[in-house]
Parts: sequence; structure tokens; C-alpha cells
Amino acid sequence: MRFPSPKAWCAFAALYAGMLFALMGLRPLWLDEILQLLGTTERSAGKLLEWVALNPGGAPLGYLGQWVTLRALGYSVEAARLLPACCGAGASLALLGLSRRLRLRWGLAAMALFAIMPLQFRYALEARPYSQGMLLSVLATIGAVALSRRPDWRRGTAYAAAVTAGLFTQPYTLFVAMGHLLWFACWDGPRCVKARWCATAAVAGAAALAAPWFLYAQSSWSAQLKYTIPPRTLLPALREMSGGGYVLTVLVLLLALAGMRSAAVHYKTRLLLFCCTVMPALGAFAADAAFGYFFAIRQFLFLLPGLVLLAVEGLRCLYKRDVWRARVAGTAMLCLAIWNDAALFHKPREDWASAARVMERAEVNCVTVVPESSLALYRFFAPSLRRCTAEREWRSMAMAVTPYSSLADDRRMLDEYLGQGFRVTRVEYVGRSWIRILEWETADTRRRGGSPGNSGGRADSAGQTVRRTSAVWVTGGSPCRTDREGRGGGWTPRSHRRSL
Repeated sequence: MRFPSPKAWCAFAALYAGMLFALMGLRPLWLDEILQLLGTTERSAGKLLEWVALNPGGAPLGYLGQWVTLRALGYSVEAARLLPACCGAGASLALLGLSRRLRLRWGLAAMALFAIMPLQFRYALEARPYSQGMLLSVLATIGAVALSRRPDWRRGTAYAAAVTAGLFTQPYTLFVAMGHLLWFACWDGPRCVKARWCATAAVAGAAALAAPWFLYAQSSWSAQLKYTIPPRTLLPALREMSGGGYVLTVLVLLLALAGMRSAAVHYKTRLLLFCCTVMPALGAFAADAAFGYFFAIRQFLFLLPGLVLLAVEGLRCLYKRDVWRARVAGTAMLCLAIWNDAALFHKPREDWASAARVMERAEVNCVTVVPESSLALYRFFAPSLRRCTAEREWRSMAMAVTPYSSLADDRRMLDEYLGQGFRVTRVEYVGRSWIRILEWETADTRRRGGSPGNSGGRADSAGQTVRRTSAVWVTGGSPCRTDREGRGGGWTPRSHRRSL
């Protein structure tokens, strides 16, 4: 049985890491990344831990790693995403090491498919701790395999360290360890019993070490965890399991089923990969239902290593039976994965920095945001932005409507300012944020009936808003028809919820 040489897989890992480093600054930061950076850029280590405890599902190692990086390199988008990119490349390399320990033959192909899998690729380029959790979960699986072959205190300690670090980085890595325990439970024999007890003690010890943190943070989490999982969540979960839509997910699942039937792989190996694929999925749904946390596809991230290894083994079996079909299936997976990876850089995306710069250049007296709690997201990029106060000493203001605002909140706030005598003089759509520039309507302007650029409407003597429509110019130089709310016709609001 031939395995790829160390030079080959080290060269691939270096190439992949270089690609991630080149790409990680091309996408603007989005909501979850900014929320994390608000805690890791301006706080001491002690204050950071207090802040992490306020975020549902937050674990300290995932934030401390970024905090140390930013302290060493200073803030930049690249510095914020450096650690996840390194861990993404490291997880790909660790997956190859796992395939070698399991004596799977197409290890380099599995490493390549895992590296470009859209779900993994996305989080390797985001300033979030999921890529670190992925690396630690793969290392924990390697530790479980080593423990199964020679159960002793050294391997047990190493396995416990990987599981503990994973829990302190991403709590959902616990379900990978539960998959290991299920795997050990299916064994028989004296050595298997010893390995089972070592693994159980390691996971129990890791849970005992992590329990004080989660008990400490639970009191602040419980007030925010009020979500339910509707049955229709299953279809989006299937679509996004690979990050590449239904076609890629179904193709990978079919190949994984073929890999489960491979006679060339020991049944214990297939059972391990099955447990490491199924348990993270079932555990994510169970935890969300039990604690009222909302479902997010990133919770499925940790099932990818087992799924990819099974899929590549299924592709190898297909190649032995029908070379042509195997080539078609492999090419389809490759093309779909690369297509969806490239789409990350072309889809419309939040750009809070550009929206903040527009408000800063407008030279207004103050800024108000819908919802009001989101001003910090813009001030992260433009600290000079000042919140509008009740004293009304200002004559001009910017009103930012975030991509996560509700229509009712937007309507209420705009009507309030129009009723106070403001008029909308300019509207821009920047980075999925609507920016309205409002100015105080003087007596002279009222006599003339407002300026031609007014697209926001104005209040009549009875306090009712008069509906007006005019053409305004948005960023990019294209005209957009707007109603009295200052929106284009194709805008659809979404509910605002923090997703950490």
C-alpha cells in the first residue's frame, strides 16, 4: 500500500496555506466577525473573558487566540483571520495524518477534497474560532485511534488534552468525542475494554474541566436562548452540509454510503468514520433543541472529516469498478466545490466598513442606527461617529438601516424624525446597509415645499407623513425608485439576531 510522500503532502499544505493567506483579506468582515472583534481588540484578557461569557456558546480559547494575534500584529483584517487560516491548513494536514493511521489509500485526495469543501473553506477565511475547533477535533480523532491501538496513560493524556482544548474552543466538538465513545463501546476484547475506559475517563475529565466555565456563563446565556428548531430546518441542513448546495451534498453522501460498504477497509475503521459523521449532526440538533439555541450550519462543520474520508473511499471503490463513472463523480465534486468557493467572493455581502466611511464622509452632526444597538458595528471602523442624543443640538444626521433591521423599527424611527421636521436629502445603498442623510427643514424650505432631492417624505400639519416618490442616486451611479422610507423596491428585511 503506497502513501503519499511527506514532500508531497507538505507541499500541498504549504500551497493551500499560501492560497488562504492571499484570499483572507478580499472579503469584508461580516456581523459575527465584528462582534468577536469588538471583544478581542479593546479589552484586557480578564475583561475579554467576562465579555465571552455574555455570548451564547462562547468559549475562551477561541477568542484568546485572536486576542494574542492582534496584540502581536496589530489590527487588520488579515491579522484577524490569520489564526483561522493557519488552523484550516493544519486541519487539512491533520486529516491526511488520520487517513494514514487508518490506512486509507487515497489520503492526498481526501486532504484535497477536505481543503476545498465549501463549508470548511469558508470558515478557514473567517475571523471566527470554528477552524480552530475543526483542527482540534481531527487531532482528537487521531488520539482516539492511537489510544485504541495502545491504551496507556501517555496516549490517554494526549487525547484528553485535545478534547479539553476543543471544548474550550468550540463546545460542539464534544459530539466528536461522543462519537469516539460510541465507537469504543462497539468493541470487544481485553485491550478494547482498557481503551474504552481510558477514553471514557479522558472525555469525563475534559467535561469536568470545562463544566465550571459553562456553569459560570449559563446564567447570561439563558436569557438569550429562546429559539426553536422548526421541522423545515432539515432541508437547509441537507443543502448546506457540504456548503455547496443539494447537488454536492447528495453526491458526497452517496459516495460516503459506498465507502461504508468498502470491503477493503476494516469494519472498525468504517464504524469510526460513521460515528464521527453521525454524532456531530445528531448532537447539534439535540443541543439546539435542549438549550433553545438557533440552528446554524456551522454546527455541522465537525462532521466533515469523517464524511470526506468515507466519500473518498467510496470514490476509490467506484474507480476500481468503473473508471469512467469515478472520473465523472470526482470531476463533478471538484467543480462544484471550486464553484461554490469562488462564489464566496462574488455574492453580495455585508460591508460595514464601507457604510461607516460613507457616513463619516457625509460630515453630519450625529448618527442613528436601526436597530439602535448596532451603532458599535459602524463605530468599529469609524470611531468618530457620534450617536444622536435627545438634546437636538444637531441640524444634520445620518440614519443607517442595517441588513438585520426589521421593517417596523425602520418605519417607526423614520416617521419619528420626519415628524420632527427633518427631510431626507440623500439615500445610498452601501454594503447591504441603507444610509439616509437627513437635514433639519428650515422655514424657508417649508415655504418652497422641500428640495427636489427629498425622497423621504415630510409631515403635514396633522402629523401624518405625506407619501412622496422621487428618483435618487445610490452608490454605483444607478437610479433607484424609493418610497417614503427611502428604500428600493427589491429590499427585504430580515430579523436581527446575534449568531455567535
